[in-house]
Amino acid sequence: MLKFENTAEVGDLIRAYDFEPMPDRPDQYVTGWVEKKGPIFVEIEEGREIYICDGYTIHCQYDTNGSREGIKVHVPFETSMSDFDTRIENLTVKLFGEVA
Repeated sequence: MLKFENTAEVGDLIRAYDFEPMPDRPDQYVTGWVEKKGPIFVEIEEGREIYICDGYTIHCQYDTNGSREGIKVHVPFETSMSDFDTRIENLTVKLFGEVA
């Protein structure tokens, strides 16, 4: 199982950090609703897709720099170099508690 695979389900609101928060720089993250979880494929040319990773596909509601708002954003379940324990947060659970 990958590190953040069970953090959220389809329909949950998550926050995903681009970089680990540090006191000497502003936080960079996206917030959005999970539309899909599992294998992520991207189209590299018309009719041709490649697998990039397993993760969440979210509809971005907020981006700290504003460039990804309103589009689909892919959030890997795990990264090899810059993973940290709070990289993905389930805001649905934080706001509403465990949802049955």
